[in-house]
Amino acid sequence: MNNKQNMNSKLKDWLNQPSFGYFIFGIFLFMEGFGLYVQYGLGDEPCANCVMVRAYLLLVALSAVVAIVTSNEGKLSRPVELTRLCVVYFLAAAGLGLAFYHSYDNYLIESGRLLFSTCSLSSPFPAWLPLDTLLPALFEANALCGTPAYLFDWLTFTELSLIGLPIVFIGATLLYTNAMWQIFKQ
Repeated sequence: MNNKQNMNSKLKDWLNQPSFGYFIFGIFLFMEGFGLYVQYGLGDEPCANCVMVRAYLLLVALSAVVAIVTSNEGKLSRPVELTRLCVVYFLAAAGLGLAFYHSYDNYLIESGRLLFSTCSLSSPFPAWLPLDTLLPALFEANALCGTPAYLFDWLTFTELSLIGLPIVFIGATLLYTNAMWQIFKQ
């Protein structure tokens, strides 16, 4: 077995370990933690788009929980293993994609390129899932959309999101694609 095959095998094995789910959860905690730092540490209140980004990142956390609970260390059949990976990837990709959508919407508002948006001061959550009343410290929108939260003179939190979310998405896509290819090759 050459080095590339050995590395691919180790990667596939790692995706079946609980540590992979913990890794995903760590990424979620970092992203949420940074958002909370910007809010509470730097004093920039979130807008409706910002709290929607936080809510959609919960799908990334859910994908981590699914990955941990269903970790199998290679004991599942190939169709079940592929299904497991697809569910974990779909949840993470959906969360990252929807978070990116709301970040981009906010960027367009901040930059003056979008004059009308669904972003408002009212609750962005449906009545059946009022996250802003259940967990106001995390999901209550207190700022107007389009108010930039500057991290540096040249970079806003929204712009950083537009850089970071695609990087995580591309990394996840490459990781899962490689793993699924390894399963198909078996």
